[in-house]
Amino acid sequence: MAGRARQGERAAATREGMNRCLPDLPAEVYEERAAMTRHLVTQMAAERERALADDAPACSRATWCDVATGLIDVIVALWQAPVTQTTPERIDPDTRLDQLGLESLMAAELSSVLQRRLDCVVPTMELATAAGVRQLAPRLLGRVRRGA
Repeated sequence: MAGRARQGERAAATREGMNRCLPDLPAEVYEERAAMTRHLVTQMAAERERALADDAPACSRATWCDVATGLIDVIVALWQAPVTQTTPERIDPDTRLDQLGLESLMAAELSSVLQRRLDCVVPTMELATAAGVRQLAPRLLGRVRRGA
């Protein structure tokens, strides 16, 4: 009985520590992402087990450790994804990106994504200080055209 109580305490402490690392999310978004996380873990484990039982390749991940690493990557991205709760047409193109919720970590991630997808360098500070999408878009387009 005491062992179970200690396990419960450790699980609660682990959950509490993980929650401190998460962004501040509205309760409904938190619940939705928690459900998505449970589904990802459950589904990926089931698919891997099924593939092992059928002696078939489950995915490009060769080991359980590799599967866990892939899951961690996806789950971290899921929990850190911005909560836009809006549509693109509702975003004022002249509103500063920081006023739209872009903070330094998101700016660094956006810079990395833009570099991968557009094959051009966009400094994090440029994103963080941009006067808005209307100002930023022509600069990005110019870089993409020049291949810079």
